[in-house]
Amino acid sequence: MVSSVGRGEFIYGIVAGKEVTKSTSVMAEVHATSRMNFTRDVVTLNFGWRHRLNEHAIWIASIGHDVHSGEDAPLALISYCGVQLLY
Repeated sequence: MVSSVGRGEFIYGIVAGKEVTKSTSVMAEVHATSRMNFTRDVVTLNFGWRHRLNEHAIWIASIGHDVHSGEDAPLALISYCGVQLLY
């Protein structure tokens, strides 16, 4: 995936997933944002999972960390956790 975020910046990345049981999948993602000339770029490695709780709810969680951050910016830890409701 590649997408622009205005005239001077774009987002790119790739994600892969694997079903480990009938109700659980794991995923890995490399995600980056950058100026068009590849300055001020940030690359993040992220791991996540989806687990079907029942026919109307899926637990989704992820954790990741910046592996490169341009211009001496601090490396960030990111995470999320939530329930997707299906009706």
